[in-house]
Amino acid sequence: MECMRAKKKCIAVVNESLMDNHQNELVSALSKKGLIVKSSIA
Repeated sequence: MECMRAKKKCIAVVNESLMDNHQNELVSALSKKGLIVKSSIA
């Protein structure tokens, strides 16, 4: 959230091994709005 307040792009690396992958849901939504850049380790 600090990146957004500073008007800077943030890179989010999602941990896809989690059972209920709420990280992916949040990161996908923010990525669609152009607020962050989504990445994965794979």
